[in-house]
Amino acid sequence: MANNKKYNLLLFFLLTGMLLITDYSFSNDKNLKPEYFYGKVVYSDSNIPVNNGQVRIISVNNTGEMRNIIAVSEISENGEFRLPRSLVPQTDGMEIMAYANDLDNIEFQYETKVTDFKEALETTDGKFDIIITVNRIMKSDSKD
Repeated sequence: MANNKKYNLLLFFLLTGMLLITDYSFSNDKNLKPEYFYGKVVYSDSNIPVNNGQVRIISVNNTGEMRNIIAVSEISENGEFRLPRSLVPQTDGMEIMAYANDLDNIEFQYETKVTDFKEALETTDGKFDIIITVNRIMKSDSKD
């Protein structure tokens, strides 16, 4: 009888331990809530990715004036970026902007695009959380 109680007690602790480990594993699963917003910036005329620039998340007040920059991410050569989710606890009053690098002697390749962050999260393709489309700047052949 005492042996049976020890066996039941051991079984209880093993099952409890397994449940706790399983619960801990699933609560820390990165796929359930990724650490980052993943996005891509593409040209509106061709869906080709841009190859430079930055994406910024900014908070704005009721008058639409920029208050402060929440997060900044470089756009990679394949148009991709990622922004930490932890820096964006809410989407209300947030905007996301994509703009080309403004280095000296480099011509802008696309126009700056500013979008409401909540709306940007609705433009997804399954692979990326955010797709930002920007207008290409056409170079004129005329010289002034």
